[in-house]
Amino acid sequence: MYLKEVAQNLAGFEQIYSHEESVRVTDYYYEHTGEYNIDVLKAALLNIFNIDLVQIDRLEGNISPLHRLILSNITNIQALIIQQDYHYYCLRRFELTKDYFFIIDSKNPMFHQPIQRDNILNYFATILLLRGNIFVLMKRISDTDQNEICENDITTALWPLPQAPADVQLITPLQKNQ
Repeated sequence: MYLKEVAQNLAGFEQIYSHEESVRVTDYYYEHTGEYNIDVLKAALLNIFNIDLVQIDRLEGNISPLHRLILSNITNIQALIIQQDYHYYCLRRFELTKDYFFIIDSKNPMFHQPIQRDNILNYFATILLLRGNIFVLMKRISDTDQNEICENDITTALWPLPQAPADVQLITPLQKNQ
């Protein structure tokens, strides 16, 4: 219900700023599939947890200093949102299982496929090759502070979610189906 409310608010704001042109709420969420526009997820994470989504659209080449810092600290990332086609799912690491990212997907709620942390860049390359999107969850940093973020700050910024029950359980890749 909260995400629907966020979608309605975003559609209302867009309509105001687009000089009263018609904006449909269904541009932000799809009632029959339960899928939401990334702007809804961004707004909800910012409102509830003070978390930004930083899109990673390439792994090398002309990238910003913030993206370079994130990619050089990829092993410190707690969570990501991956978009493939119109579907989003989460990659999440937990405190006691920092060597693995687990795919958490509403389409397969009982199966959390593990990805070894050292293989995450290969996984990203595959997602980008398939024209998917990668969004890193990161503690909100003001635009002026983004240029000054340092190595010490990035570790904390890349682990922004509060502790979950799974953080204190030792989960091995063999237990992923349980």
